[in-house]
Amino acid sequence: MERKMKLGMDVVNFNAAGIDVGSRSHFVAIGQELGDVREFGVYAEDLTTLCKWLLESDVTTVAMESTGDYWQNLYVELISFGFEVVLANGKFTKNAKGKKTDVKDCRWIQKLHTLGLLSGSFLPDLTTEQLRTFCRQRGNWIDLAASATHKNNKVSGGKILSNRVPKGSNRLKIALRQAANAIGNLKDTHLSDFFRRVAYRKGRHSAVSATARKLAVIIWNMVTKKIQYQPPRQYLFLDQKRKLGLVNRIKKQIDKFELKPEDLGFTNALDISNLI
Repeated sequence: MERKMKLGMDVVNFNAAGIDVGSRSHFVAIGQELGDVREFGVYAEDLTTLCKWLLESDVTTVAMESTGDYWQNLYVELISFGFEVVLANGKFTKNAKGKKTDVKDCRWIQKLHTLGLLSGSFLPDLTTEQLRTFCRQRGNWIDLAASATHKNNKVSGGKILSNRVPKGSNRLKIALRQAANAIGNLKDTHLSDFFRRVAYRKGRHSAVSATARKLAVIIWNMVTKKIQYQPPRQYLFLDQKRKLGLVNRIKKQIDKFELKPEDLGFTNALDISNLI
């Protein structure tokens, strides 16, 4: 006769929280009830609010996944508030049961961390991290120099050979992509409008890359050319640009032939600006 066995597990971390990290928001669980879960934004003030809520809830240790680059700012903020942070590999936090949701994920991470089933990924100290950054940057410069030399050996005819962003990983690239991702969550700005137009056509990942490149160009012009960034007040769509170009050509033809309104069959003065 088979015996039914029920295995229990001891709680290791009594004041544990679990965070499901995302690009637009972070879901945080301090328990297994729905009321124990809250959603926070990804901006600096949101991360501060998140940490204060954890303190108010008597949380002392936090576990989260190392998802992309989105965990870095949150990790720094948690450490600054004095929390013990376990940065777990995503393959150890997968929940195989049921439909995947952000609420379920953060509660699952909190449960695993409470039972002491998560181990942290390796994070180098400050000196090691700086050395790794310098080595990566040196490698990027070597690759860039080799690429430039290769292109200079070819005749381009004054044409742009490629607008493709090269692969690589460095601190500046990560910062630009994080800023671009945050811009995608804004409303009614020139860059956020640009982000949404690219995202509509090619998806959010392409929009992050395109906006990061646009940010890099803006910063480069500000630093090297001392040009203050002045965002356009409004964006002209393609049909508006074509109409504006047509008006400018008409103006040039009128000035070239010194035409007057009556020569064009107009009895009143012609206001070209009304054609836009």
